[in-house]
Amino acid sequence: MLTPQVVPDGTGGPDRRRPSLSSGRAEPPGLRLGEQAAQVVAEALTPVLARLLPHPSPDHAPMCTALRHSTSGGLLGTRCDVRVRRVPDGWLADGRADHVLGLPHADTMLLEALGGKGETLLVLLPMDALGLVKTEHQPSPLPGASYGSVRLDSVSVPDSAILRPSPTDLHTLDEAIATTRLRLARLATDLAADAVAAAIDHVARRPFGGAHLVDMQVVRHALVEATAQVRMCDAYLRRVDAPPRTTSARQRPWMAREQAVPPACSFHDAATRAAAYVALAVPQAVEASCQLHGGYGFLEEKWIARAYQDSVFVPVLLGGLDHLDRAAGLPFPVAVETVAQ
Repeated sequence: MLTPQVVPDGTGGPDRRRPSLSSGRAEPPGLRLGEQAAQVVAEALTPVLARLLPHPSPDHAPMCTALRHSTSGGLLGTRCDVRVRRVPDGWLADGRADHVLGLPHADTMLLEALGGKGETLLVLLPMDALGLVKTEHQPSPLPGASYGSVRLDSVSVPDSAILRPSPTDLHTLDEAIATTRLRLARLATDLAADAVAAAIDHVARRPFGGAHLVDMQVVRHALVEATAQVRMCDAYLRRVDAPPRTTSARQRPWMAREQAVPPACSFHDAATRAAAYVALAVPQAVEASCQLHGGYGFLEEKWIARAYQDSVFVPVLLGGLDHLDRAAGLPFPVAVETVAQ
């Protein structure tokens, strides 16, 4: 059996018991990735945004968020293009937001909009506002999560529902986005770890040619590669919270014959780079684990098949490979081995 070991979640949260990837059987979590992602957003992102508003909505009111791609880096796959203009009795909002997590069941919506001069504004709208039309995505692109789109056609917005974020507010928002991306990357890594552990258990018990599947060299190579990918994901996530190695003495202006030391990257950049690797490695590790189950790995009632469905959506959940590779300074497309180097 697997011997559980305490592994920090890499986001400052409490430690959880995760299985070792050596051998044995892993017990997968009961919730789908979509349900866990919705919980992360509700805990790490939405409350931070709500606190920035001058008149926060009640804590019990379900709320969804839609941020512009330039602000969120494509987090959750959301696209938001809304503009507001000033009118004598308040504001009018026009535009649309697509692929919004939690929209079908929300009572209010907190979205990012551009003002008449291109300034960033946060707008709080009730979902029953006149001129607001919402549509639920059926089926949901991520099982366990509800997604939808909204169109705004001259929606009236009072002054009390508009916030002009200060530089401090924007910094708080940036950190909340990075924290959310990091926690989602940890969920994806845990999903891959459970999938690999399930594959190890399956090949160790599955008879084949008078022995077991695990005795085949090609199977062992696949397991080693998938295990390495999961452990690299975990190492990237751990490294984000590690203190920078650049000392204050090396941050001084460069002197003659002194080798230039680049400054430590920000928490936002570090989280994006870790997510870029996770978005590449997790689908590959879960796919390999699914294939090692043979035909059983693609049966709908099997957990490994559902894990494969969830893993395909991981790159979109973290921001999209095309954005993540540019933010991390990597060419696209790129192999996992290139990122590791």
